[in-house]
Amino acid sequence: MKGPLLALAALTTVTVTGHAQAQIMKNPTFLASEAQTYFGFGIGHSKHKKYCDAIQSIPSFIGSCDDSGEAVKVFGGYKFKSWVGMELGYTNLGRSSADGLFNGTPVIGRWKGSGVDLSAGLYWPLG
Repeated sequence: MKGPLLALAALTTVTVTGHAQAQIMKNPTFLASEAQTYFGFGIGHSKHKKYCDAIQSIPSFIGSCDDSGEAVKVFGGYKFKSWVGMELGYTNLGRSSADGLFNGTPVIGRWKGSGVDLSAGLYWPLG
């Protein structure tokens, strides 16, 4: 499952990059434009390190643990000038879960991770 998804992501990146280069070559003022808005997304695999290690290290816990899932990121940005901008993004890191018995009592553990990021960017054309 990972192989086709990675190939699709690589092909999309190459296609988008090639299109941007073609626009620059056709229109040299493309780099001098002032304001630009952009949006994007990403998907991938997440693994919450040491979640299951911590759960399974409890001596009286008997059960199963899953510490991997799918991660999603959505972001958008605004370039004030052709060389400076800001970006806002949201990332969902997926879930981890543990189900089992603790001293004979049924227990369920869930962990979710997410985050918001705000970044400033400086851009320099390399082409």
